[in-house]
This record gives sequence, structure tokens and C-alpha cells, in this order.
Amino acid sequence: MTSPRRAIAFSLTTQYGIILTNLLTTAVVSRLLLPEEVGVFSIAAAFVALGLALRDFGSSEYIVQEKELTRDRIRTAFGVTLGISWMLAAVVALLAPFAGDFYNETGVGDVALVMAISFLLLPFGSITSAYHRRQMNFKPMMYGRLAGAIASSSVTMTCAYFGLSYMSMAWGGLAGSLTTVAVLTYYRPAGFPKTPGIREIRRVFSFAGRFSLISILEQLGKAIPELVIGKTLGMAGAGLISRTQTTTHIFSKLVMSAVSPVANAQFAQKSRLNEDLHGLYVTLVKHITVLAWPFFACMALLAEELTLTLFGPNWLEVA
Repeated sequence: MTSPRRAIAFSLTTQYGIILTNLLTTAVVSRLLLPEEVGVFSIAAAFVALGLALRDFGSSEYIVQEKELTRDRIRTAFGVTLGISWMLAAVVALLAPFAGDFYNETGVGDVALVMAISFLLLPFGSITSAYHRRQMNFKPMMYGRLAGAIASSSVTMTCAYFGLSYMSMAWGGLAGSLTTVAVLTYYRPAGFPKTPGIREIRRVFSFAGRFSLISILEQLGKAIPELVIGKTLGMAGAGLISRTQTTTHIFSKLVMSAVSPVANAQFAQKSRLNEDLHGLYVTLVKHITVLAWPFFACMALLAEELTLTLFGPNWLEVA
């Protein structure tokens, strides 16, 4: 088991590597594609967002938090994730053409179809990743996520350069998912269950159902603005709000996305040992607040300069 400091170091390395890769990709792609092209992808991603919340069905968090994790419970979590993910892939594939018709843009449906393929891949990486998190072993996750980010970035920029428009980001995302799953599969622990099961399904569902409701509400909150703006203001409006959210979420990606996996694993570990969580929680909030307030103050003051640097002159409305 990795120490919390070492785990945070791996998590920070992962997150900052992904951020740098994504910023490079965003800067390049924003200069190759117009706001309306980015908007097509953003609407498709928002359309698929609810499925993203459901596809894991809380199984990963169940693996992290279960006090008495057995082989049958791991197999059941894998089985639940596999069944729901594949069902959602079919639902997205069936609804994709209707989404394109609703927005009068066939590209929305085309992007959603490619994104649906990622649903088929998820179960083969998410449970392994969750088990590593439970063990505070963040090195395999670092390799998997960084490799996926590099693959996604490379494919996206190459496709955009050769004129594949909004499909560039769809194919890049699929390449990233394939790479991440391949790396995590390589780092699967010895003796780790490889086949799904249902023997402990009632226990898994009792936890996963509550957690999924939280995820659904969170994804709805993120998706609704782009879905509404895309319908009322068009593809360009959706593209602008997408890039705006990319900018305002930088802090979350810089800090929260690196700290949260380690913090959640620590909270789960303390809970399994029946230790007090209050002190850890207060310390975490204090440290995050000290970083967050100055960060967002600077972002507000330098909004135009930041927009020009990240996206170029075609995107000044983002500021």
C-alpha cells in the first residue's frame, strides 16, 4: 500500500500530465476548428453525459469503500458494470440519430455513436482501477491515464489537421479509452477475477444505487446548459459555453481531480477502520480554500488574456 503523500505525488503527476496534454490539444484544435464545429461535439458529449453517470453504476466506489471485499463481490461489481455499460451503449446507439434530428445536425448523432463504443470498453478498466485506488496504489493508474491522454491528444490533433472536424475529438476520445484500458489490463493484479458474476448483486446494488443518484444529478447539472444553449443559440453558442467551462474548470482539474481520488481512498480507509473523519475533512477544506480563492480572483482579472492564450482570437467571447 502506497503512503498518502506518495499517492498524492502519483495523482498530481497524472493530473498535471493530463492537463498539459489537454491544454496543448485545446490550443491546437481551437485554432483548427470553428466554435460551431466544437459545439457539435460538445452537444453530443452532453447528450451522452447521463449515460456516463450510469455506466459505472457506482461499482468503482463500491470496490473502494466495501469493508469486506471478497472475490465474489469483485466479480459482481464487474458484472454490474459490464451489463449496464453494454446496455447503455445500445441505448445511445439507438437514440443517436434522433439527437441529430432534434438539433438539425447529423454530426451530433455521428459523434454520439463513436462515444458509445467507449461504453463497451469501460468495464475492463474501471474495476481494476478501483481496486488499485482501494490499495492506494496510484502508479498503474498514472501509467494508464497518461498513456490514454497522449493517445487521445495525438489522434485528435492529427484528425483535426487533416480536416475531420468535430469527429476529430470523438476518434481521439476512443483512442484514449482503448489505450487506458490496455494499460490497466496489463497491470491487473495477479489472481484478480477476470469473469463477471452476480452472486453478491443485492449487496452491490444497495450501495451503487445511492451513489449513482448523486452522479446522475451531477452530470445533469453539467449537461443541461450545453443541451439548452445548443438548441436555442446554435452550435456556435454551444462551442463557446464548452470552452468557457473548460476555462473555469481548470482549478478542478489542477487541484481537485488530483486530490479527490486520494482523499476518497483515505476517507474510505478511515471509515473501514471506524476512525474519525472530521479532522481530515476540515484540513482538506482549509487547504483547498487557500488555493481556490486567489486562483479564481486572478482568472477573473485576466480573462481576456487567458482566452487569447488558450484558444486564439476566434474565441474572445469566452472571456
